[in-house]
Amino acid sequence: MVDQKFTRIKGLSDIRRLPRLGKIRLGVKAIAKNGKEYPREVPYFVVPPEVEKVYGDRPLQLDIMFPTEDDRAIFPQSYKWYVSNGLRCKGNGETAMRRFADMAKGDRQPLSNGAEAHKPDELVEVACPCPLLETGECRQNANLMVLLPKVSLGGVYQITTGSFHNILRVNSCIDYVRGIVGRIALVPLLLIRQEEEIQYEGKKAKHYLLQVILNINLEEAGKLRDNARMILAQTERLSLPAPIEDGDDPDGSAPILVDESKPHGVDQIDEAVKAMQKVGLVDGPLEITVETMDMLKESITLEQLAAAWQEIVNRETGIWKTLPEADKQSLMLVKNRCKAAIEEAIENPL
Repeated sequence: MVDQKFTRIKGLSDIRRLPRLGKIRLGVKAIAKNGKEYPREVPYFVVPPEVEKVYGDRPLQLDIMFPTEDDRAIFPQSYKWYVSNGLRCKGNGETAMRRFADMAKGDRQPLSNGAEAHKPDELVEVACPCPLLETGECRQNANLMVLLPKVSLGGVYQITTGSFHNILRVNSCIDYVRGIVGRIALVPLLLIRQEEEIQYEGKKAKHYLLQVILNINLEEAGKLRDNARMILAQTERLSLPAPIEDGDDPDGSAPILVDESKPHGVDQIDEAVKAMQKVGLVDGPLEITVETMDMLKESITLEQLAAAWQEIVNRETGIWKTLPEADKQSLMLVKNRCKAAIEEAIENPL
């Protein structure tokens, strides 16, 4: 006879966790003229094969449900700094956890236990944000975890976004649905890609944003609200898998598109600098400054641009402190134009 007293482990046996079934992407990998890859926005969802069987290869909308009431689990969001081999720092705008070996990046110091010896991979608490947010190396990042009831109720799919507008829209819808229905768990919803014209630095561009839609009438909302207490009780113990931390340009089986063009706007950088020289705002740059401009313009991703800029301004080995003020202004102009061009290429491909 089994002793019923010793058939459950406190704090473990009552945990219920859904598996992750796959990832749904908002873009594809494109190949630039120099052979380097960069993420490129598309107007449809890039879905795995089992989702494609239900919705086709380029769906514009998906039927979704949130598996639990915990919006911190279904849509976790934070500032994140990635490097080529993974996540290095995660923060909330006040504090962050960072690898001790990466403390020098962004001039950070531990907020607590700073005098203690730490292993290189040990996480320590630092102030957030730091200068990496300004250089573009650190960005906002969020992971939407959803059920696709027409595909499978056996687990969740992850959708990663770094868009300010997407994060704002999903957060707003979560609060709205909860206000109407009394819950967000297991409420039938539509997730669509919605074309919007967004203005950035004086330029308008089309983007394909996420929009969550509660497509019910007043009577249906009342029925869903009547079942709220039962649904909340049934989903209370459910937990979700931690998001895959592979950044805004994740590795994997995303399609590859060949793109023979370079990021839109790079061609205008030289003309802008020449215009400043023509009206006397800056003198002709030094030869080393011209070479440095070329290095910046070769950047295809924000990470590459940030790394190039860090090399320029490095206190010990960078050329920044040796340059005249006019050349510094020219370099800052080129960097800002490159950053805008890369961001536009990512979110608004030609």
